[in-house]
Amino acid sequence: MKASIIGLILILLLGCDGNKQNDVLKQDADAPSIEPAPHQIVLDARLKDWAKGAVTVKAVVFDCAEGDAEGMSVSCTDRRLIQDGVEHPFIVGSASKYLSTEDVVELANFITGEQDPSGAAGCYIPHHGLIFYAADGSIVAHLEVCLMCYGYRCLPTEGLSPQLDYDGLAKLFRKIGLPVYDVPDDWSRYFKENQRKHSN
Repeated sequence: MKASIIGLILILLLGCDGNKQNDVLKQDADAPSIEPAPHQIVLDARLKDWAKGAVTVKAVVFDCAEGDAEGMSVSCTDRRLIQDGVEHPFIVGSASKYLSTEDVVELANFITGEQDPSGAAGCYIPHHGLIFYAADGSIVAHLEVCLMCYGYRCLPTEGLSPQLDYDGLAKLFRKIGLPVYDVPDDWSRYFKENQRKHSN
Protein backbone atom coordinates (compact mmCIF):
# COMPACT_ATOMS: atom_id res chain seq x y z
CA MET A 1 0.00 0.00 0.00
CA LYS A 2 2.79 2.38 1.01
CA ALA A 3 4.64 1.61 -2.24
CA SER A 4 1.60 2.44 -4.40
CA ILE A 5 1.00 5.73 -2.54
CA ILE A 6 4.67 6.71 -2.99
CA GLY A 7 4.47 5.75 -6.68
CA LEU A 8 1.31 7.87 -7.12
CA ILE A 9 2.96 10.86 -5.44
CA LEU A 10 6.01 10.49 -7.72
CA ILE A 11 3.82 10.33 -10.82
CA LEU A 12 1.96 13.47 -9.76
CA LEU A 13 5.19 15.34 -8.99
CA LEU A 14 6.86 14.30 -12.21
CA GLY A 15 3.71 15.09 -14.18
CA CYS A 16 3.58 18.59 -12.69
CA ASP A 17 7.26 19.17 -13.40
CA GLY A 18 6.76 17.96 -16.95
CA ASN A 19 3.84 20.39 -17.42
CA LYS A 20 5.96 23.23 -16.07
CA GLN A 21 8.73 22.37 -18.53
CA ASN A 22 6.21 22.27 -21.37
CA ASP A 23 4.85 25.68 -20.30
CA VAL A 24 8.36 27.13 -20.26
CA LEU A 25 9.11 25.71 -23.70
CA LYS A 26 5.79 27.05 -24.99
CA GLN A 27 6.52 30.53 -23.59
CA ASP A 28 9.96 30.51 -25.23
CA ALA A 29 8.45 29.51 -28.57
CA ASP A 30 5.79 32.24 -28.31
CA ALA A 31 8.31 34.98 -27.38
CA PRO A 32 9.30 37.21 -30.29
CA SER A 33 12.81 36.51 -31.50
CA ILE A 34 15.18 39.45 -31.33
CA GLU A 35 17.28 39.62 -34.46
CA PRO A 36 19.51 42.40 -35.73
CA ALA A 37 18.01 44.63 -38.40
CA PRO A 38 18.90 43.64 -41.97
CA HIS A 39 22.19 45.18 -43.12
CA GLN A 40 23.00 46.34 -39.57
CA ILE A 41 26.54 47.61 -39.07
CA VAL A 42 28.79 48.71 -36.26
CA LEU A 43 29.33 52.41 -36.86
CA ASP A 44 32.96 53.49 -37.08
CA ALA A 45 33.98 55.54 -34.01
CA ARG A 46 35.00 58.46 -36.27
CA LEU A 47 31.38 58.82 -37.42
CA LYS A 48 29.58 58.33 -34.08
CA ASP A 49 29.21 62.03 -33.28
CA TRP A 50 28.19 62.97 -36.81
CA ALA A 51 25.78 60.08 -37.55
CA LYS A 52 24.65 59.52 -33.98
CA GLY A 53 22.56 56.36 -33.59
CA ALA A 54 23.08 55.06 -37.14
CA VAL A 55 22.92 51.27 -37.51
CA THR A 56 22.48 51.03 -41.30
CA VAL A 57 24.16 52.86 -44.18
CA LYS A 58 22.88 52.84 -47.77
CA ALA A 59 24.82 54.13 -50.78
CA VAL A 60 22.62 55.47 -53.57
CA VAL A 61 22.73 57.00 -57.04
CA PHE A 62 20.24 59.77 -57.77
CA ASP A 63 19.35 62.12 -60.61
CA CYS A 64 19.73 65.53 -59.01
CA ALA A 65 18.59 67.19 -62.27
CA GLU A 66 15.49 64.95 -62.35
CA GLY A 67 15.92 64.09 -66.02
CA ASP A 68 16.31 67.72 -67.11
CA ALA A 69 19.14 67.76 -69.67
CA GLU A 70 19.63 71.51 -69.18
CA GLY A 71 19.87 71.02 -65.43
CA MET A 72 22.87 68.76 -65.97
CA SER A 73 24.97 71.74 -67.01
CA VAL A 74 24.01 73.82 -63.98
CA SER A 75 24.57 73.32 -60.28
CA CYS A 76 21.86 71.34 -58.52
CA THR A 77 22.03 73.60 -55.49
CA ASP A 78 18.31 73.53 -54.72
CA ARG A 79 17.84 69.74 -55.03
CA ARG A 80 18.95 67.81 -51.97
CA LEU A 81 19.32 64.06 -51.46
CA ILE A 82 17.14 64.31 -48.33
CA GLN A 83 14.51 67.03 -48.00
CA ASP A 84 12.52 67.28 -44.74
CA GLY A 85 13.45 63.70 -43.86
CA VAL A 86 12.27 62.34 -47.23
CA GLU A 87 14.56 60.67 -49.76
CA HIS A 88 14.98 62.20 -53.23
CA PRO A 89 12.28 60.86 -55.60
CA PHE A 90 14.81 60.08 -58.35
CA ILE A 91 16.98 57.60 -56.43
CA VAL A 92 17.74 54.59 -58.64
CA GLY A 93 16.48 51.77 -56.42
CA SER A 94 18.22 49.02 -58.37
CA ALA A 95 21.59 50.74 -57.81
CA SER A 96 21.18 51.20 -54.04
CA LYS A 97 23.62 49.17 -51.92
CA TYR A 98 23.85 48.64 -48.17
CA LEU A 99 27.33 49.01 -46.73
CA SER A 100 28.97 46.41 -44.51
CA THR A 101 30.84 47.34 -41.33
CA GLU A 102 34.09 46.99 -43.31
CA ASP A 103 32.75 49.32 -46.02
CA VAL A 104 31.84 51.91 -43.37
CA VAL A 105 35.38 51.77 -41.93
CA GLU A 106 36.70 52.40 -45.44
CA LEU A 107 34.17 55.21 -45.92
CA ALA A 108 35.29 56.87 -42.67
CA ASN A 109 38.85 56.95 -44.05
CA PHE A 110 37.63 59.08 -46.96
CA ILE A 111 35.31 61.54 -45.21
CA THR A 112 36.98 62.26 -41.85
CA GLY A 113 40.36 63.56 -40.72
CA GLU A 114 42.98 65.29 -42.82
CA GLN A 115 42.57 64.85 -46.58
CA ASP A 116 44.73 66.11 -49.42
CA PRO A 117 43.14 69.10 -51.15
CA SER A 118 41.68 68.53 -54.60
CA GLY A 119 40.64 71.20 -57.08
CA ALA A 120 36.91 71.89 -56.99
CA ALA A 121 34.93 73.04 -60.02
CA GLY A 122 32.28 75.76 -59.97
CA CYS A 123 29.44 73.34 -60.74
CA TYR A 124 27.72 71.04 -58.29
CA ILE A 125 25.90 68.04 -59.78
CA PRO A 126 25.85 65.27 -57.14
CA HIS A 127 24.88 61.76 -58.20
CA HIS A 128 26.07 59.69 -55.23
CA GLY A 129 24.69 59.72 -51.74
CA LEU A 130 25.08 57.96 -48.41
CA ILE A 131 22.08 57.70 -46.10
CA PHE A 132 22.51 56.76 -42.43
CA TYR A 133 19.49 55.21 -40.69
CA ALA A 134 18.65 54.61 -37.04
CA ALA A 135 17.19 51.28 -35.89
CA ASP A 136 13.64 52.65 -36.32
CA GLY A 137 14.34 53.51 -39.97
CA SER A 138 14.58 57.27 -39.48
CA ILE A 139 17.38 59.14 -41.24
CA VAL A 140 19.99 60.48 -38.81
CA ALA A 141 22.57 61.77 -41.33
CA HIS A 142 23.25 61.95 -45.04
CA LEU A 143 26.00 62.91 -47.43
CA GLU A 144 25.66 63.75 -51.13
CA VAL A 145 28.76 63.86 -53.32
CA CYS A 146 29.64 65.23 -56.75
CA LEU A 147 32.60 63.23 -58.08
CA MET A 148 32.78 65.38 -61.23
CA CYS A 149 33.08 68.70 -59.40
CA TYR A 150 34.62 67.51 -56.11
CA GLY A 151 31.98 68.99 -53.88
CA TYR A 152 29.61 67.70 -51.20
CA ARG A 153 26.75 68.60 -48.86
CA CYS A 154 25.87 66.82 -45.67
CA LEU A 155 23.57 66.93 -42.69
CA PRO A 156 24.56 67.38 -39.91
CA THR A 157 26.68 70.10 -41.52
CA GLU A 158 29.53 69.76 -38.99
CA GLY A 159 31.60 66.67 -38.25
CA LEU A 160 33.15 65.60 -41.55
CA SER A 161 36.42 66.64 -43.12
CA PRO A 162 36.29 69.97 -45.00
CA GLN A 163 37.97 68.10 -47.88
CA LEU A 164 36.91 64.55 -48.83
CA ASP A 165 39.02 61.92 -50.57
CA TYR A 166 36.95 61.86 -53.78
CA ASP A 167 39.18 59.32 -55.54
CA GLY A 168 38.81 56.99 -52.56
CA LEU A 169 35.02 57.45 -52.59
CA ALA A 170 34.91 56.69 -56.32
CA LYS A 171 36.82 53.44 -55.73
CA LEU A 172 34.48 52.49 -52.87
CA PHE A 173 31.38 53.18 -54.98
CA ARG A 174 32.76 51.10 -57.86
CA LYS A 175 33.70 48.29 -55.47
CA ILE A 176 30.15 47.99 -54.12
CA GLY A 177 28.67 48.13 -57.64
CA LEU A 178 27.55 51.75 -58.12
CA PRO A 179 28.17 53.44 -61.48
CA VAL A 180 30.72 56.26 -61.61
CA TYR A 181 30.87 58.58 -64.64
CA ASP A 182 33.07 61.59 -65.31
CA VAL A 183 30.83 63.67 -67.59
CA PRO A 184 27.17 64.79 -67.45
CA ASP A 185 26.28 63.16 -70.81
CA ASP A 186 27.14 59.71 -69.46
CA TRP A 187 24.90 60.33 -66.44
CA SER A 188 22.06 61.53 -68.71
CA ARG A 189 22.30 58.31 -70.74
CA TYR A 190 22.40 56.22 -67.55
CA PHE A 191 19.25 57.83 -66.11
CA LYS A 192 17.37 57.63 -69.43
CA GLU A 193 18.24 53.94 -69.72
CA ASN A 194 17.13 53.38 -66.14
CA GLN A 195 13.78 55.11 -66.80
CA ARG A 196 13.27 52.89 -69.87
CA LYS A 197 13.82 49.75 -67.79
CA HIS A 198 11.22 50.86 -65.24
CA SER A 199 8.64 51.88 -67.86
CA ASN A 200 8.72 48.45 -69.60
